[in-house]
Amino acid sequence: VDGTKENTLPLKHPKDFTLNKLPTKLEECIHSFFISTTLKKLEGFEKSHSSMLINASTYTLVQLSIREVVEYYVKDLAPSLKYGNKEKISSLKKRWEEDYKDYHDKYKWKDLEKLIYKVVNKTDVIVINRSRDSKKLEYEEWPSGRIVIVVGGFALSRGLTLEGLIASYYVRNSKMYD
Repeated sequence: VDGTKENTLPLKHPKDFTLNKLPTKLEECIHSFFISTTLKKLEGFEKSHSSMLINASTYTLVQLSIREVVEYYVKDLAPSLKYGNKEKISSLKKRWEEDYKDYHDKYKWKDLEKLIYKVVNKTDVIVINRSRDSKKLEYEEWPSGRIVIVVGGFALSRGLTLEGLIASYYVRNSKMYD
């Protein structure tokens, strides 16, 4: 299975599967995470943590592949927002318009647009798993609030607390439940 042609992460995949492109639903989830985190900051929670969980494979190599694709996307999105890339901005704005109607009376897109670049720019993408290269969350080292997208597998579904969890993206068989 190769992720080059399809814009998906298959439920069943080999341990050396390589994701080459961000799946559409994962991109939408990341956009929701950034919008929600920006709203949280606008609501006065400037120093609180915001976390997103991506639990899409039990294989370490696949988790690293996912992290790489997500990190590339985030690192590309930040300057696109800063310098006014209309395509990137319009996809975020579309998510705002479709999913956040309850906030439209209080905030306008221009209120978010001023801050969302800073949120995206401060976001770390890390892998937490059973491997030696696994990162630690270390929220206490971020007194002004950490913004993090965490990729992992079993380690994330076994009692690990993600502070300020805002969005979760799962790819799993419905027979698996906690």
